[in-house]
Amino acid sequence: MKRLMIGIVCIALGTELDAQSRHQKRPAKFFAAGDTIKAMTVLNQKIAKHTDDADLYLYRGKIKLERNDLSAAMADFNTFCILNSTCGEAGYLKSWILYQQGNYKGAIEQLSDYTRKQPSANAFLYLGLSHLKMNNYNPAFGAFERSVELESTNYNAVYNAGLAAYKADNASMAVTYFEKATHLLPSDFDAWFGLGLALNATQSFGESNKALRQVLAVSPDNSGALFNIGLNYYELGNKKQACSYWGKAQNAGSLPATLSLERHCLEKEAKAH
Repeated sequence: MKRLMIGIVCIALGTELDAQSRHQKRPAKFFAAGDTIKAMTVLNQKIAKHTDDADLYLYRGKIKLERNDLSAAMADFNTFCILNSTCGEAGYLKSWILYQQGNYKGAIEQLSDYTRKQPSANAFLYLGLSHLKMNNYNPAFGAFERSVELESTNYNAVYNAGLAAYKADNASMAVTYFEKATHLLPSDFDAWFGLGLALNATQSFGESNKALRQVLAVSPDNSGALFNIGLNYYELGNKKQACSYWGKAQNAGSLPATLSLERHCLEKEAKAH
């Protein structure tokens, strides 16, 4: 059976690099022109003269984040939080860095605090993803659900809500969210596959096969879809079709299909020998 994957595409951080104070105007001018080296040089000079200007650290941290200098950006965001007495946007950006660095526990702590003060669809999404990475499926589902409430067309939140529900053995809720995901992005066969598995878990075997055939329409040799279609046919009492699909799945490299063929389809041949 195919392992469902966390679904996430490029997500905008939603940061603003516009100058917010007179001290930022000159470096912002260089940054807008694409000269990040000059922008950073001027910004460093400004910070050296105005060490208590919290916004300068936030601005520099965002530039470092754009340059994927995560540790240095984190240092600037930490300084901003100290000088500003509250983190605000920097708290979200810190949590994003922690997630990218694989510190999911730290990200959960930051995002839990941030979302209590400032509900955000993206923040709840990353909170859910962090929980998912830690195998905390029920909290993950709750976070994705809140993200969807705030932004109902966020495909990543909808898909991962289905995934978290499925992992938490809440198949009926998984069906609901995977169905929404297929409406939002019909071309993504992962959503159709998730829907097929969830429908199988609710014993809706015929409907499960309809969803799994959508996977085959995009990926005809998808061994997971072929195997699970065979599994559905077996549950429906159609052993001939089950064995046929397991044979196709075996040819596509599925070990579970090979085992199913040996157990359910080749016993007569084995006895004959």
